[in-house]
Formats: sequence, C-alpha cells, structure tokens
Amino acid sequence: MGNVEIGKEIVTGVFAVLVVILPIILTYRFSEKKKKKKEEALATSHVKLKHHPVFARLKAYQSYIKTGFFLENKGKQEVFRNLLLNEIQIRHDLLMELAEEIEQCMSHCLVEGEDECNKLYNRNLECLRNGVEALNRYYKTSDYTADEQRVLDTVMAKFNKWYEPRIKRLEETIPLICGSRFYADCYTRQAVIFDMYLGTIADMISDAEKTISEINGDLRGMVFRGITI
Repeated sequence: MGNVEIGKEIVTGVFAVLVVILPIILTYRFSEKKKKKKEEALATSHVKLKHHPVFARLKAYQSYIKTGFFLENKGKQEVFRNLLLNEIQIRHDLLMELAEEIEQCMSHCLVEGEDECNKLYNRNLECLRNGVEALNRYYKTSDYTADEQRVLDTVMAKFNKWYEPRIKRLEETIPLICGSRFYADCYTRQAVIFDMYLGTIADMISDAEKTISEINGDLRGMVFRGITI
C-alpha cells in the first residue's frame, strides 16, 4: 500500500513539473521557429546591399580611369590616375564593409524585434569621414617618395576645394535620410544613401578636371612615378 502511495506521489510530482516546464519548452520552440521564419524572410525579401549599383559603377569608373583617362601632360596624367584610383578603391572597400555590416544589423533587429537604433546613422557618418581621412593620407607611406608626396599634397589641396563641399552635403543629408519615416526600413534608407554616393562619385571626375585646370606651373619639373611633370 505504501508503494502505491509513493508511486502516486511520484506521478503527481512529475505531472506538476511537466505543467511548469512544458509551456516554457513550447514557448522556446515557438520563438525559435519565429526567429527562423524572420531570418528566412529577410534573406529572400531583398537584394543584398553588396549588390547595389554603386559597386558596379565604382568598378566601371576604375576601369575607365585605367584605360580611358588621358592628359597631354603624362606626368599630370599619372598623378590624377593615382589619386582617382585610390579614392575609388577606398570608397569601394569602405562601402562594401558598410553594406555587410548593415545587413547583419538588420538581421539582428528583425529577429529580436528591434526597429529603433542609431547604427545606420553612426556607421554611415563614420564611413564617410573615414573615407576622407584615408584619401588624405593614402600616399603618406614609404611607397611614395618625398617628392611624390609633395606633388600629391599640392594636388589634394586644390582637389579638396571642390570635393569637400560635396562630402559636406552628404554629411548633412545622411542624418535626414536615416531619420526619415518616408522610408520603410534601414535597407531602403541605406540603398538611398548608396544612390547619393553614385552622384558624388560621378562629380568626383568633374572635380579632378577642375583641379587639373587650376594646376599651371605648380608641379613643373617635379617627378612622379619616374615621369617629369
């Protein structure tokens, strides 16, 4: 009789534990399925940001500068090719890194149910400023002679007169896009920001042409990559 009572108590105890644990297990499983569905939805809902047209355009400009950008003065030609190719590569690498980071951020926000954060705003401004800093120091290495660095110092000072106002406009516009309710999500906002880069990069070629016209005797007689300017 005692064994029967003990058995009943064990069954009752097990049942009580199951009553407590089962809802937790079911809730966890439901949550995991929900997360998986959200992740799958994000993966199939849009083209990856790394496939945005800005990257193909950057590569196209890079190809043009290598094969179709010519100046009468071969020394100047080499200087401006060097400047533009480095600017394009710097922007390409920073924007690609940004695209991948924002994709990961969106995945996290979607799965965790978060829809408000400052990462889009902060990272875009950081990316923009890092690009400016990288362009102004890319030639400050042992890969460039002291004379070549002096040449690029002169060119960059004139180039930035045209280029910096464009960067300033981007810097002012990015917060407006990031905070706008006209765009459905961070993906759309980031795509719009990348669209803005398309225009800025196109203008960069024009800025280089204006800079060339302002350089008269500033570089005369100086040597860049073995070519006398």
